[in-house]
Amino acid sequence: TPPEVRPISTARLTALWRESVGTLPGLEFLKFESDAGGPGSGAAISVELSHRRIDILEKASAELAEAMGFFPNVKDIDDGFAPGKQQIDFQVRPEARSLGLTSQAVARQVRHAFYGAEALRQQRGRNEIKVMVRLPKPERISEYNLEEMILRTPAGGELPLRSAVNVNRGRAYTDINRRDGRRIVTVTADVRPRSKTGEILAAVKADTLPSLQSRYPGLGFSFEGRQADQRKSMQSLFKGLAIVLLVIYAMLAVPLNSYVQPAIIMMSIPFGI
Repeated sequence: TPPEVRPISTARLTALWRESVGTLPGLEFLKFESDAGGPGSGAAISVELSHRRIDILEKASAELAEAMGFFPNVKDIDDGFAPGKQQIDFQVRPEARSLGLTSQAVARQVRHAFYGAEALRQQRGRNEIKVMVRLPKPERISEYNLEEMILRTPAGGELPLRSAVNVNRGRAYTDINRRDGRRIVTVTADVRPRSKTGEILAAVKADTLPSLQSRYPGLGFSFEGRQADQRKSMQSLFKGLAIVLLVIYAMLAVPLNSYVQPAIIMMSIPFGI
């Protein structure tokens, strides 16, 4: 309903919704957001951490998010680190390499067995049809099928996959962001009321971030998001102010036919303000 009709604001409704939901176990991130009205949307706090090692970034972002959680006005904290889906990593054993199996050969055989190998392309009308060959569905629906898979060596022999590789469980990163060759992770949070953002930013910049940099050498940080927009706006404002002052000076200099008198007149502007 329109704002003048409903008996409650969107911000108040969001706050009540957040209180009613409470803490949900097992979630990586939960955010409640409403239209703030006017320009300047997005998270109130956005800190971009940078480092060459992803494990350092993971620890630093988690600690920064935990530190911001101690401020009662900070809500919807996101450490910015998405571990991604689980995956199985293979490392070829020396005995398998002695039989001629390489990492590329193992990866190709596993891919062909479960995803498929292109055996043929046919032209059907205006469409090109790919014919893929892979294991039947009952033999590729379980992790057991992967463990029991048989690899073929270059000499024509056979070797079980579990005997050819060491298996490690890991995660595939959903995205990898870089700035100037360094990996970055952005920690975001919202502040209620928004007027407290400046105080929290000052506390984080004075205490939390220097402490993180001392524990993790090489860690860099910058304030992005809404803070970056404010910096750009202020830079544009001062640049426009300088151009306006130059135009005013030129418009005064022409009728007065003097370079000094316009400067004297413009010196009164700060006192007038």
